[in-house]
Amino acid sequence: MLLEKLPLDQWPVIPNTNILDDIVDIYYTENCRKKYLESVKNCLFHFVRNKKALLITIGESFTWGETLPIVNKNLPYSHQSLASVKGYFDLGSQLKHLYGGHVSRGLDTDWLQYAVPGNCNVNMLLTLPEILDYVQQFNYEKIYLSVQLTDILRDTQTCMGTPLADCYIGVGNNDKFIRKYNSSKIHVYDWLKLTHETILNWLQSILNNYNNLNIETLVYNNFVDWNTDKRDYSFKLLEDSMVKYCTEYVNCTYRNLKVINPQLVELLCRHDYCQIVIFEDEIKKQFLDNIEWYYDSINAKLAENSAISTLLCPHPTVLGHEVWSKNLLGYYKG
Repeated sequence: MLLEKLPLDQWPVIPNTNILDDIVDIYYTENCRKKYLESVKNCLFHFVRNKKALLITIGESFTWGETLPIVNKNLPYSHQSLASVKGYFDLGSQLKHLYGGHVSRGLDTDWLQYAVPGNCNVNMLLTLPEILDYVQQFNYEKIYLSVQLTDILRDTQTCMGTPLADCYIGVGNNDKFIRKYNSSKIHVYDWLKLTHETILNWLQSILNNYNNLNIETLVYNNFVDWNTDKRDYSFKLLEDSMVKYCTEYVNCTYRNLKVINPQLVELLCRHDYCQIVIFEDEIKKQFLDNIEWYYDSINAKLAENSAISTLLCPHPTVLGHEVWSKNLLGYYKG
């Protein structure tokens, strides 16, 4: 992984603030794994403040900053919000508003972020070793690692050759998933457990290769609850997803989200899957009802849950990033 120093005249513009005062160097690259949109920018950067510790934040649009207000008034779209699809980018807005920046300042660290709108868990885990290899040259005494996982449906097209390939049908030539479960069948809850545990076991195997680094890791989902009770990892799993935490923060009623994408429900109802995965109509309806609740809530269509939109609309708002950063800081400093 090659990040290059960003020339001073390309540094982000943040009016009326001294956030940049102690930044010595900015390392940056556009050469990173992107899933849906190759034109998206500001996905991989490293702000160096000559601190003894480093914060690494990894995620997708919730971490990247989709829909945050643009702060550089010199941009032709300055009255808009960050929008990866429309090409509205502003590194200064990300530096000022992202929860990663808040956590970095709270811990007094340098900060490296890899986050891509629409990103998948596979890309995050494939990139993590490259990031850890890169940061070794800086000899940090402590590394705080923050990993935001996301919708498992996004992994179906990218998991070839990875541990996750064994969780899906039609991936690779061996179709280990079919061979393993064709006779015994697998319940949908056990399939969801299998995917989460495969992701977490994969993450653990990566971290096992970097015992020379002093890494403290937090792992959490943006959308769904954990589909596994396993907790014997070297990292800490946050029990609340970003959606659950924000919902309960504004004293609204949360409904358990096992899946977030109705297309995943459709996938599991597909002929080849339904021959293997046991997925009762009652559970299917519950999944879809809870997904509908989520999308209604974040769009403030339900009056009783309209407060959620102050933190998620549908991505974390400025306040949402501040609230989530305080949650992470509580764990890191606790």
